Amino acid sequence: MAGKGSRKGNARQKRYRRKQKGRRTYKDSLFCDIFSDKENALSLFNALNGTDYTDAENLEVLTLKDVVYMTMHNDVAFAFHGTMNLWEHQSTKSDNMPLRAFLYSASEYDKWLIRHRADILGSRQVKVPAPKCFEMYNGESEMPDLSEKRLSDAFMQPSPGYEWTVYVLNINEGRNLELMARCMPLRAYSK
Repeated sequence: MAGKGSRKGNARQKRYRRKQKGRRTYKDSLFCDIFSDKENALSLFNALNGTDYTDAENLEVLTLKDVVYMTMHNDVAFAFHGTMNLWEHQSTKSDNMPLRAFLYSASEYDKWLIRHRADILGSRQVKVPAPKCFEMYNGESEMPDLSEKRLSDAFMQPSPGYEWTVYVLNINEGRNLELMARCMPLRAYSK
């Protein structure tokens, strides 16, 4: 009898895990749908940077979608006013986000260089947009409104002078109230 009960429990756990995964996927897809719209992306960009740009048509969308050779994708990425913005939605904690953001950004920079016909083999320095990486967290674990994750925490050996930072924003309802007040699409998503 113990075997049957544990099988039922295992089946219930599997259904629960599938349901939870479905919720995470839904949240992620909704985030991507909302902020892939240039006007909504501009609203969040302005809220994050304390700016008031109105030229959404100048956002250069760079989002990766299932790159064949790397089998990875990111949520929202665009170049705008000298910055390369990468926004990742997370409903679970992941200490690997800086490494993932670094790899996503490398691929984004490659696409940007090709699109702009930049000659990185030439002697003149190529100017590229400055990276800005944000993780938008809305999971169930307790997180502060703002925290940072660093790629150097994953290094096997210290590498002074080299860093890649991801800024983590808790976007659960009732958190980051100033940011929510400045970005109505994010506030609506949070609810």
